[in-house]
Amino acid sequence: MDECILEITPLKEILKFISELPITKALTDQHMAYLSHKAIRSFVPIGNEDKELLITEALIQRVLDFKDKDEDLTMYSERMCKGCYYRMGYKGFVNTVFNKAFLGRPYKFFVHSVISALSHRKRGVDALVNYQMCMIVALTLNKPYKFTGVIFEHMKANIEKEKFLQYPIFVKMMLDDQFPNLVKNKKKICWNWAICQNFP
Repeated sequence: MDECILEITPLKEILKFISELPITKALTDQHMAYLSHKAIRSFVPIGNEDKELLITEALIQRVLDFKDKDEDLTMYSERMCKGCYYRMGYKGFVNTVFNKAFLGRPYKFFVHSVISALSHRKRGVDALVNYQMCMIVALTLNKPYKFTGVIFEHMKANIEKEKFLQYPIFVKMMLDDQFPNLVKNKKKICWNWAICQNFP
């Protein structure tokens, strides 16, 4: 029993830490699936009309409740990132790709939460790319970071390349903000992978 308590306590602490971050809403928001809007485009059919959905940095910032500013950084120095990861107990080589597997369990959970919610990639949630490393550093050291700008840039890049919007949960949150009366399928909950609200 004592061993079990020792395992759970650090995770409770990291859950408390995550709940106080400026990206909490993006990590934890849960949304119902839309009944007739599986593909999100710049125009949303409502009744007999096509309504325009205009996604801007300002909309992302307001709907996701990010507290960043235009002057906030999106990249930190390599030295700062490596130093922060060592302080987090990182056990891997720092001259190669950073991998969450080399962190202790509480930090591994924290890093996985951030990667799963804010990554622009469809797969591969173990290795961290530069901007993800910087997000983790900013959150760990309580430094300003422009989350809005990073998400917006990846959405734009993907629209140009693959013609669909990434971050489906965030898109649904913005649709709810712009068109609150969209019909939803109440039998299907679209979960933002996230923080388990009933964690012991």
